[in-house]
Amino acid sequence: EGGEFDWELIREFNPDYLIISPCSFSVDRTLKEIHKITSLPGFSDINAVKKGNVYVLEPLYARASHRTLEFLKALTEIYTSGEVSRKYGVKI
Repeated sequence: EGGEFDWELIREFNPDYLIISPCSFSVDRTLKEIHKITSLPGFSDINAVKKGNVYVLEPLYARASHRTLEFLKALTEIYTSGEVSRKYGVKI
């Protein structure tokens, strides 16, 4: 159904922030299926999860649009305040 990602690479990198933004999935749709990510082996061991820095954002589309600017605004909010406006996504 969707693209693939290398979970082991993400675990090895052990990010301090985890941004989940599947192409063509709204925040609500992603949250309905978030268990597919949160149930992966070692999810709770990642720094981002331990620090409460996991976010689901509205998707960023490949071509530049107002969505690109919104995505960047969301990242700015996350990295400066640790929060994100519901307009852009949610902290989980």
